[in-house]
Amino acid sequence: MPSPLRFPSSTSTPQLDESRLPKGQCRYVLVVPELRGQRCDCMGFVHNKSLPGAACHCGHLPCFHVPSVDAPSLAEDRAEVELIMQRIRKLSESLDRDGHDRPARVISRIDELEAAVEKNKEDVSAEVRGSYSNASAAWRLVSQLQQTVKRLEETVQSHDEQMTKTGMQVDDLVNRQLQLLGRGVMMEEKIEKLERTGPLLSPLQGVDPNDTSFEPIPTPIANKHHQHSTANHQSLER
Repeated sequence: MPSPLRFPSSTSTPQLDESRLPKGQCRYVLVVPELRGQRCDCMGFVHNKSLPGAACHCGHLPCFHVPSVDAPSLAEDRAEVELIMQRIRKLSESLDRDGHDRPARVISRIDELEAAVEKNKEDVSAEVRGSYSNASAAWRLVSQLQQTVKRLEETVQSHDEQMTKTGMQVDDLVNRQLQLLGRGVMMEEKIEKLERTGPLLSPLQGVDPNDTSFEPIPTPIANKHHQHSTANHQSLER
């Protein structure tokens, strides 16, 4: 495999039409640090036949040469070069200015970021304090509600106990009332029985009617029953 840097032999090189080669001066801009921005000082293209291709004796290709000999004047070249140099200086100054201003802008940006961070910290701290205050107030309210609920539960329990006691007392009163009613019925039955058997025992022998030692002790029920019996007896006699 042949090396890509190997040039073909002169015998295989096609013949160039020198009439088509440029005749004017070289316009190549040098890149050497000592001559940066200046053009090549070749005033006319001269084919260097010792080298392959179509290179000038100045070492530059035909594309960098002016086609005709009627090249621009030296003053025009100098003006163009000066214009290019001015543009280069402006670009250099702009780059230098940007380079000098960049640290200041970076520092200013850092200061702005620090101020924003501090402000955010203060805002967050204020929000946290407000949230803590609201949470404390909420916990206090919850504690008060718990105490209120506890007092209400104690009050309800006390009322339940009182109602239980009252119910027991009512039950006792009902039982006593029933007992009294039962005794009253029994007393009425006994009185009626005594009334039915009374005429058989009424003529007491040897008993002085004026003697009050044998009179029964008056009771409210007996008196009431006696009055009722007397009224019935009088109505019958009429």
